[in-house]
Amino acid sequence: MNILKRKKQRIVKIKQKLILLFNIIFFGVIPINIYSQDSEAIFKKACASCHTIGGGRLVGPDLQGITLKRDNNWLVKFITNSQSLINSGDADAVSIAAEYNNSVMPPATISEGEINSIISLIDSKGSGGPKKKTVDYLLKATSENVTKGYYLFTGRKRFKNNGPTCISCHTVNCIGNGGLLAKDLTLSYNTMKGEGIKALLESPAFPAMLNAYSNNKLEENEIYNLAAFLRSTATYKIPSKYYEPKIANKFYLFGITGFLFFVLLFYAGWHFRKRKSVNYDILKRQLNTEK
Repeated sequence: MNILKRKKQRIVKIKQKLILLFNIIFFGVIPINIYSQDSEAIFKKACASCHTIGGGRLVGPDLQGITLKRDNNWLVKFITNSQSLINSGDADAVSIAAEYNNSVMPPATISEGEINSIISLIDSKGSGGPKKKTVDYLLKATSENVTKGYYLFTGRKRFKNNGPTCISCHTVNCIGNGGLLAKDLTLSYNTMKGEGIKALLESPAFPAMLNAYSNNKLEENEIYNLAAFLRSTATYKIPSKYYEPKIANKFYLFGITGFLFFVLLFYAGWHFRKRKSVNYDILKRQLNTEK
């Protein structure tokens, strides 16, 4: 009888342990892991091209510790539409925009729930203590990299995966003839540094760039050369042989040259014009005969 009773008690304990294990797996550990994995994936997709959490500054600031400086409601508003918050006159938002040369973060393409999961992910990282020093991405860049970047930027050399050339949308002062669809990149290196340019070109965050390069990824060496070229434009170390006059100056030159050509042509035509009628000589002879 006692043996049967002990067996029943053992079975009950085993059942309790199984139930506890079931609850831990399906309502504890696994959901937490999934939540963490989802947050990491959302951050990588929506934020990693411009920000890191403890990895240093890229296009935008390192976000580690940001939850200690701003409350959740402010962060949601800023991530959802930073331009709207700046336009409202929010002092913190205006200050951040000024710090980054008025480069505004594009509006979020993710839901508020996903934004909150990202904020929770950042919050879970804490302040992280002192930021680690990163190695300069362009430490070994040479003038050859600058030259190759110049050719890629201006379209003199095509990207391997046939992505659109940079100059179709951007310009830099030294070459002058770039597009006006997007920002002037002459001083972009001063704001983003090599790491930021690399991150942006690897995973474009702006809608136009995202559409343009989604199926035409840039190669690693192409990104490196473009970053080296943009560093040279910001630090005025680009070789002078690459400087080109603005296309407007070319138009002025062609216009003046054309005007002078037509003035000379008109003068020559006027000077050698036929001054007398066709029958003048005949008429003159007749008049002399009558005398």
